[in-house]
Amino acid sequence: MEKVKRLIILLSVIIVIVLIIFLIIRIKINHTGSDFQEIESEKIANYEAENKLVKEKNRNKYFAIEEIYNSFLDANLYQNNEYVYNMLDKDYIQNKNINKENVFSKVNIFNIDNLSEYQADMTKLSFNIDDVYCIEKSANITIYFVYGNIVDKIKNQNEQYNLMVEMDSKNQTFYILPQEYMEENNYIDSTKIAECNISIDEIKENDYNTFQFNNIDDITIMNRYLSKYQNSIVDNLEKSYDFLDEEYKKVKFNNYSEYKKYVEDNMKDILSITIVKYKINEKEDSNEYIFIDQFDNYYILKENAIMDYKIMLDTYTLDTQEFIDKYETENLQTKIGMNVDKIIRALNIHDYNYIYNKLDDNFKNNNFDTIEKFEEYMKTNYPHRYDVQYYKFKEELGVYEQSIDLIPKDNSNTEETSMNIIMKLKENTDFVMSFNIK
Repeated sequence: MEKVKRLIILLSVIIVIVLIIFLIIRIKINHTGSDFQEIESEKIANYEAENKLVKEKNRNKYFAIEEIYNSFLDANLYQNNEYVYNMLDKDYIQNKNINKENVFSKVNIFNIDNLSEYQADMTKLSFNIDDVYCIEKSANITIYFVYGNIVDKIKNQNEQYNLMVEMDSKNQTFYILPQEYMEENNYIDSTKIAECNISIDEIKENDYNTFQFNNIDDITIMNRYLSKYQNSIVDNLEKSYDFLDEEYKKVKFNNYSEYKKYVEDNMKDILSITIVKYKINEKEDSNEYIFIDQFDNYYILKENAIMDYKIMLDTYTLDTQEFIDKYETENLQTKIGMNVDKIIRALNIHDYNYIYNKLDDNFKNNNFDTIEKFEEYMKTNYPHRYDVQYYKFKEELGVYEQSIDLIPKDNSNTEETSMNIIMKLKENTDFVMSFNIK
């Protein structure tokens, strides 16, 4: 009996100790949580914005700005005074004596009166953003300077339209300051933007000034970049030339005329590009997107900021660092194969200029003294897209011969074509070649 009493007392003591420990832990957790909230509140209250003009690099914010820009221009196009009025900055409305009845005389974008919805649909206008700069004013307020243009596809005209967006990321609300305001304050000049002294604590919500942040994934941004380049080819071919990487442009095309001919010869293929596979090389200040299309052609997009990018239409004109690293460590037969692969890729996108520039001078002079003769020969004898199969390789006194079969991709009824490529390796990754003439 005595033993039972002792056991009960011991268990009671243990239970009391456990309860005390539990209470102490609970108190500490609550106290820590309270301190955390105070620290976070203090952090927000004492937040110091950089107040520095930079390009917007956050893709989710950029796309939110794009949606706001398009919504504002759409509201103007369809003459929806309720939308336009409630999107405008309230101080601007007050200073300009704007009301719902006179808003379109104060914010005049399209010079269109009493346009029906059908007529608005038929105007075939598109709105494109070229650049977005921003100044962070506080933890939740950012001022955006949006530089864009309105494209009239019927008249083939392009008119610049810029505006400012005041964004409250906490409330997910915005106000618009139209192009007139930017012109009055000379905010068209980027040096003046840095002097912007707009001060807003928050932007209150109404039925027309809200937005949402969406999670924009890699394939979405790549398709947008590709689509913008493709559209520029149709809308303004000369402007599309500016999308090319500068170093790449100098090596691949001697001038705009060569680029124009290349695009015109390959227009159908370029406009039908679909991204099938891709990978991303993240660098310190940029991203490099390498993707493959439905024809197994390779492309590179170099992104410096959102919608600030350059494109390379292949991966053989300029060697990637990945290619160079691999090339330097491979044996001679593999190096020859890597170079042959470049030739076949060029052949598949009708880049006869690249192949012509790789021909041995004696071979070139004896068989194709002009690029026009070479192009005509290649179009006649190698009209398809090809897969390549390697079979015989030999080397003699530093000259390499690689035999291949070219298997047409786009016509199963066409027989394979054999080709013997003779190649000499030069410095770094350069080479010259010749091949058997039919």
